Amino acid sequence: MVGAFEFESGSDKVLADVFISYKHEDRARVQPLVDALQSKGLEVWWDVGIGGGARWRQTIAENLSGARCVIVMWSEASVGPDGEFVQDEASHAKERGVYLPVTLDPVSPPLGFGQIQCVPLHDWNGDCDHPQFNAMFEVVQAVLRGERQRRPRAAAAPKRRSRPSLAVLEFRHASGDEEQGYFAEAVAEDIIAGLAKSHLIEVISRQSSLTYNAEDVDTKTICSDLGVRYLLRGQVRRMGRAIRVAADLIDGEADDTVWSGRFDRPIDDLFAVQDEIVTAIVSALEPALLGREQTQSFQRTRDLAHWDLFMRGRYHFWRPSVSDGHQAQEWLTKALELAPDDVPTLSMLALAKLNDIWAGVAKDPAALIGEAHAMAMRAVSLDGADSSAHQALGVVLSMLGQSEQAMAEERRALELNPYDVAAAGELGRLLAFAGRTDEAIKMSDRAIKASPNNTHAFLWFRSKAIACFIAERFAEAAGYAADACARRPDYFFLHFLRAACHFANGDAAQARAAYTEGVELMPRYTMRGMKMGHPFTNPEDLERFATALRGAGWDG
Repeated sequence: MVGAFEFESGSDKVLADVFISYKHEDRARVQPLVDALQSKGLEVWWDVGIGGGARWRQTIAENLSGARCVIVMWSEASVGPDGEFVQDEASHAKERGVYLPVTLDPVSPPLGFGQIQCVPLHDWNGDCDHPQFNAMFEVVQAVLRGERQRRPRAAAAPKRRSRPSLAVLEFRHASGDEEQGYFAEAVAEDIIAGLAKSHLIEVISRQSSLTYNAEDVDTKTICSDLGVRYLLRGQVRRMGRAIRVAADLIDGEADDTVWSGRFDRPIDDLFAVQDEIVTAIVSALEPALLGREQTQSFQRTRDLAHWDLFMRGRYHFWRPSVSDGHQAQEWLTKALELAPDDVPTLSMLALAKLNDIWAGVAKDPAALIGEAHAMAMRAVSLDGADSSAHQALGVVLSMLGQSEQAMAEERRALELNPYDVAAAGELGRLLAFAGRTDEAIKMSDRAIKASPNNTHAFLWFRSKAIACFIAERFAEAAGYAADACARRPDYFFLHFLRAACHFANGDAAQARAAYTEGVELMPRYTMRGMKMGHPFTNPEDLERFATALRGAGWDG
């Protein structure tokens, strides 16, 4: 028979094709779906007319257990704390493998129900020919045939965006372990939220990515379906009193792995572990992804887009030579011509303007600082919610001698994006030169712990060396300076730092050797350049550092 079943005690039970689970507040919105499914020849059961009493729950349980497909209607009402019956029915359907989630409102299912793609009906007008209903009916038929649920085919994948696009897929975990499932979903959700704070990556919504059933689907198909270039896949495994989270960043176009991370942690405090792992993954992903984008930008030689120019400028900015600094400015200026209001470009060009000053070769430092300040101020005025704009402005303000305001800008950047390791590292640098040594080491360690393999980590070890030098812990300072050099041996000022630390620690031979390595990279380094690159707040700290460097052989 076709129609909405009403169970009658003592009658023969007829198993429905479809059971509909919903919150009673949504009954009027569910009725058109019942009608539409019936018109397609399906036997539909919902709880209209079954009455109350002891048989009420038993009747629902019998039909829930017998239906070949259970449609769970997620809405603002059913995802809330009062939707417990709907959530119980969804759990039962999941266990049987007949769960089909549908959204009446643009909501996300409760924690634990995000593994299967939701079919949206919040724009459906009740017409059986509507695309949303057709997509849902296609999935219903697949469930009735016993097929694994898959994402409804999108009308068309969006064009590739200028900035790299990324989807975070559900983190795999052992089936049947509810706690592990909650943890896996929470980690993935937090990673999406963290990456969304970056203005250099476009992260598609949780609703689209975490509900995608990616099992047995190749990478290129997933990227095409979701309209992204990069995927983050992950796995959670529990091993006794420890938990391991593995993550892989995959380039969907090249179908290769850009970055992999493995994190083993004790699970005495699961929330703290979750926060620590999410921070590590988010902090590592952006530099890894942008590094791949920089490489790709040099493979395109014609019709360069803004993003290609920006990536080339970013690449040269982090190279050590003076000529690289000039090339960074050239590429970033070209990028800005194509997108005059692009905040990340303005922010990076502001920093690139300072390269000659840091290298000690600027002919007119004041003019360069003025240009950099104007660009950084414009970036902040265009988008005060972009952490990179505040981070750049903080750097420029430090060059103007406004140390306290510079630190305030870095703190604001971290308020906007707690995963911005560049801001944490820069705040550590400012604190070090201000003589606030313990705070400097703590903030630098925050950046290092979050992203230990970051290409900029040498700066954070440098800050720790400066802090220890000021605190007259010269042996520790020399060790951190060596750590910085190991990460970027092509930066002259790191060798000079190591030379000063060794001399202050009483090791003149190592001091001279380190200075010789630095002078090969930068034959002429003036006192003016040294002051600009080492903004000690206390003149006595500057003099002590300069004296130690002179002891190693410097004639500045």
